[in-house]
Amino acid sequence: ALHDHLMSAEVLANSASLIGAKDLILSE
Repeated sequence: ALHDHLMSAEVLANSASLIGAKDLILSE
């Protein structure tokens, strides 16, 4: 369960990074 939680957190972090990068690109 803990491992799954860590994996989920990593996936969410990666998704947030991708969204943030896309927002930066769109804002230029």
